Amino acid sequence: MANCKYLKEIPEPLAVSILPGLRHTKDIADCAKINHKLAMLHLPLEAMHNGDYYPPDYIIKTSMPPALVSRIVDEDLAQLPSIEGVNNHMGSKPRRTRP
Repeated sequence: MANCKYLKEIPEPLAVSILPGLRHTKDIADCAKINHKLAMLHLPLEAMHNGDYYPPDYIIKTSMPPALVSRIVDEDLAQLPSIEGVNNHMGSKPRRTRP
């Protein structure tokens, strides 16, 4: 939240990417809106290699059933009703397909 005050000083168009489910998720979205900046959901997607801890079902994984992926995306979007787009947090692990 400390950087929110700097958004008003940036006259150029700017997109703010916001992680879902964190303590200040809504506050950052409100700050972006107040300062006329585009807000985007920074959607956590599975990376090829990641050693960081994340709560269960926070990151969308290639092994998840489609219904769970839809539920997570819906919940993340519901937290940020004023967003104007979605981008990728961490990486995009390719889904293995069999010939």
